[in-house]
Parts: sequence; C-alpha cells; structure tokens
Amino acid sequence: MCSISGVIALKTVDPGEVTLYASILGGDVQHRGHEWIGIAYSSGDFLRIMKMPGLVSSIFGDHDLVTEIGKDSPQMMMLQTRYSTQGESTSRNAQPQYLRLGQGNVALGSNGDLFDYKSERALLEKNGRKFESRNDAEVLVQQITYHSADDPKRFDEGIKHVMENTRASYSAWLATDNRVKLFRDPFANRPFFYMQVGDYFIFSSEDCALYGILSHRAEEGKRDGTVAINQVLPGEIITINLHGSIERQQAVEAKSRLAFCPFEYIYFGRPDSHIFIPKGNNPLCYKIVVIWENGEYSFDYVEDSTEEINSFRYRLGKALAVEYPVEDADCIISIPASGDLAAMGYSDQSGIVYRSGLVRNPYVTRTFITPGLETRERLAAIKYRPMRALFRKRSRIVVVDDSIVYGTSMHRIVRILKAAGAQEIHLRISCPPIVAACRYGIDMKSKGTLIAADKSVQEIQKHLRVASLQYLSLDVLKEVIGDNAKHACFACWDKNFRI
Repeated sequence: MCSISGVIALKTVDPGEVTLYASILGGDVQHRGHEWIGIAYSSGDFLRIMKMPGLVSSIFGDHDLVTEIGKDSPQMMMLQTRYSTQGESTSRNAQPQYLRLGQGNVALGSNGDLFDYKSERALLEKNGRKFESRNDAEVLVQQITYHSADDPKRFDEGIKHVMENTRASYSAWLATDNRVKLFRDPFANRPFFYMQVGDYFIFSSEDCALYGILSHRAEEGKRDGTVAINQVLPGEIITINLHGSIERQQAVEAKSRLAFCPFEYIYFGRPDSHIFIPKGNNPLCYKIVVIWENGEYSFDYVEDSTEEINSFRYRLGKALAVEYPVEDADCIISIPASGDLAAMGYSDQSGIVYRSGLVRNPYVTRTFITPGLETRERLAAIKYRPMRALFRKRSRIVVVDDSIVYGTSMHRIVRILKAAGAQEIHLRISCPPIVAACRYGIDMKSKGTLIAADKSVQEIQKHLRVASLQYLSLDVLKEVIGDNAKHACFACWDKNFRI
C-alpha cells in the first residue's frame, strides 16, 4: 500500500505555499507507506525528482532541503510515500519512476500493483524497453510511453492501453514538465480524491488530506466557502495543465461491478477519511462549506451521504459482538490504534466496559507493512506495553483487533498480556481470516506466511494460546458494508480474484 498526493497551481502562486501544501498532504497520508518518500516538482520548465527514506515530517523539516527546492520556484509538486510491493525497499525501486524522453521528462507515482509483473516486464523488454528497477510503477510508465510512441501529446493513448490490456490495480499520477495526468483503473480498486480550492488543484489517496489543506487555509484566514470533494472515476483520465485548464475524459468504461478494497477501511485508511463512494458517472462525493461567523470558522457538510471510516469500524465491532459474544468478561481492550473503534463498538453492543489495556509506542511504524520478518519481530517486541494495574483487577478480558495477518504481533501481545496478569484472553477479530495474499497493492506474500492460509481457526487459537478466538464472518462483513458489497473485492478472504 502506498499514498499519492499533489498540488498543481492553476495560476502563478507563491512557491513556498506549494511546498507547504505538499508537506501537509504527504503527512496526512503517511500511514499508507513509511519506507520511502518520492517528490516530483517543477516550475513549468523542468521536472525534478527526489527520493529519500524516512518520514514526510523529517524531510520537509530539513531547512537546507526545503531551501534547495525553493530555488526552483515550484508551481506543482507531487508525492508518493512507499510501502513496497514489487521490488526491494531501495532507492532504485522507490517511486516516482522517471524517464527522460526526447520531448521532455516524465514521472509516475502510483498506489496499487500489477497482477503479473514478470510477464508485463518481459513483453516490454522484448520490445526494446530498458528497465532500471523492479518496481511495478516502472512497468506502468514504460507501457504508457511505449504505446504513446514516447510522445507526451499521445500519453492518453498509452494510459488507455493500460486500462484496456493490463491486469492491475492503480490510482496514479503521471507528470511532465508542465502537466499532470491523474488516472484510475476501471475497477476502482484504490481510492483517489481531489478538489479545486483557491488557485490550486489538489489530489490525494484519502480525503482526510484534503480536509487538512482546508483547515490550514481557514487558519490562514482564507474564506473558501463551498468546496466540492470529488473522486477520480474508474477508467477516467484528468489532465491538469500548469497555470491552465483542466480536462476530463472517460478513457474506458468503468466495470459494471467494481472491486474496491474493504481492507482499506478495516485497516489502512485513517479513521477520519470517508468510505468508498460509488457514484456512477458523478465524481462528486460531498461538499464542505467553510462558514465564517464573528471571525471564527467552522465546517459543515452538504450532500453528505458518505460514512467516515471510524463509523464503519465501530459498526464492525458491534456486529462482531452480536456474532461472537463473550459472557461475563471483566473488560474489553483493543490493539491500538487500528482496533480501537471496533473495540468500542463491541463494548457498546455487549455492555462490557472498555478499558485502555495497551500503550502503543508512537515511534514504532506499522509492523504489518514493514519489510523483513526479523525487523517486524523486533518492532513487535517494543511496540506495545501493558497497563499492568488493569490486569491485577481484571483478568478475564476480550481483546479486539482489526485483523491477524502473519500472527507475529498478536503472538507477542498475548505473551505481554499474560505476563501482566491476564488469566483468560478471548480474541475477537473484526474481519474474516485472511487466507490468500492480495495481488493488488497489499504485499502480503513476500513479507511472510499468512497464518490463516494453512491453519484453521482452532489451530490459530492453539498457536496463540488464547481461551477463544473468533473472526467476523464474511457474510456479516458484507452485511455491514451494505449495498456497496457488490462492488467490493473479497479475494484475501474468499480467493475470488476479479481483476
């Protein structure tokens, strides 16, 4: 899983503001990838690329680096934060992928993955294309440029070829020296939002980052009024010309049954982002109104039929309590932070008190998306610490988490809780057992063995040494999703890969 985001000026603006907005966007979606950050920026004359390991806050907090970027007076800036899928976690494999063409430079940043990376790459190599990385994004940019005859004026033809012929998941940006194209696969597997505000076109993987920009602008006293939050439609290409026009085209027809990823909303997405929004041919998701009164601002929603992720996770927890209750437990705790909302829902539905039982080290990144088994085990060992006094009074507990992927962290957590005094642990998981590795941007296979792939629930329970273990059933998950379940991909739970 990765994030993409960007800022493009529609009129000449302050370059420092472009850089600031880009840093806000990247920080707000950092949870989607923390291995590398890639930046592409331009004043309109020459597209420059930077790739660095680390967090967005560290990079944009580097005064010398920001000063160096500022010398080029950027008027557009695109980011990609990487959680590695294809290829090792190295600078060469970090995005954006970059090519020098006879008619200018081109870079691509994406969120997603190719179904068959090796075959797609081999076909391009047979046609004379040279590769420098083992990243799926390089295959995408090579396909686009090859099928456009390396002519930037024909890039839409290359993107359309990808949409029609490549089995892949992608929400992506493609940038030249003075133009950016946004496009999304016809199945809409990964989220992709944008807005126009002031003199800017701004996009991001999650709409929480757009709200972050609006909040900052309000703090600066800008009175933006009503702002439309839109999504890039499946099969759509949006072209943003620097200091110019915006063009939209439906390159290919969206699939009648889409394949959005529920795991985005169970685990990856930030709680204040909104849920997947199928709207047919209407890109509008909702509108935010910035209201000013007596010198103070507030936000209100218009045409808001959407649901934030926090509400969805809470409903998962309530459904889990109905399906798999635990009688007479002393308390419920969560695995912070992704299990918090489901645990609250479980508590409210069951009437069992919710308590904070674990402290999460805020300086340890998400272990599931960290490459390397040894590294994940080391991080898991320092990620959580128990509230020891709680377990001296309450020894029969329900532990709620969003998922179990490899079992590395959960095995360690159970040991920590027992050492702190928990005598009886009942584990409840707010999604079904993950039995198949995702092929569309969540790299599970190369990072370890899925514990549910070859173990039954009873065997996992025994392995983890808990009193009971239950997962939310797939049928109930679909009920919680509601009507949109027909547009969801459940392949990691039922092995039905639709793309």
